Amino acid sequence: ASIKEEELKRAALSSTDAASITETFQSILHRRAGQRISRFEALESRYGAGRSRRILQILKEAKILRSDHQMIMGFTRTPGYTTPLELGAYGRGSELLGRYESEPEEYVGKYFSEAIDEAEDPEEFIHQAASVLSGIPSFPTIVSFHARLDVRDTPLRIDLPSWSFGIDHALRDLRGSASITGVNLDNVLCMLRTLFGGIRHYNILLTSVDSEVRLKKDTVNRIYLPILEKHLGLQLPLAQARGYRRGWYV
Repeated sequence: ASIKEEELKRAALSSTDAASITETFQSILHRRAGQRISRFEALESRYGAGRSRRILQILKEAKILRSDHQMIMGFTRTPGYTTPLELGAYGRGSELLGRYESEPEEYVGKYFSEAIDEAEDPEEFIHQAASVLSGIPSFPTIVSFHARLDVRDTPLRIDLPSWSFGIDHALRDLRGSASITGVNLDNVLCMLRTLFGGIRHYNILLTSVDSEVRLKKDTVNRIYLPILEKHLGLQLPLAQARGYRRGWYV
């Protein structure tokens, strides 16, 4: 997204063409309709050869279903981190935020009818749910980046509320994403490196918590599998799927 913004500024297109490209770019990112790129090929004749070529390349690249994880693994050879982005509401999120603020009770009544029917006090449920929804637009935007702490390791996605960096933006204030400058990631990266325990234990605190809460194999086999077999009609023997500690097949 930040590269696209830089290229749009460099190309100096009209505000109408730039807005149309941005809308199409967002449609591509969120896999919505309106992703026709070919209509922008006419920009070459309008602005001259080369002015919009890089933008078209970015749009075509965005249409390829490739995750950030794949991109980072494919194009990085050393540890490091990506340029942070500020994330706001995107896709239908902007529309939903507007409804959460303007008509929260109507939204709850339309989309949570079963929960309302099951509630002991339907009116109180609607009131509480509407209160939660109406507060979501005030949630902070998110500063997001990826960090690769070891060349042998996969990248970690790091998300922090924007107020962590002194940015006072709410979700309602930003549509889509925006590149940000002047954000100091030193403290965050220092903490991640300190807690990094190698490729088997990329975060020693998370590893410790995981070991405490994870269901042990004996517990799963002794308690949970018999219950599943009873309710789902599964027949023994069950074999654990290789390479996946939570998978079984009959």
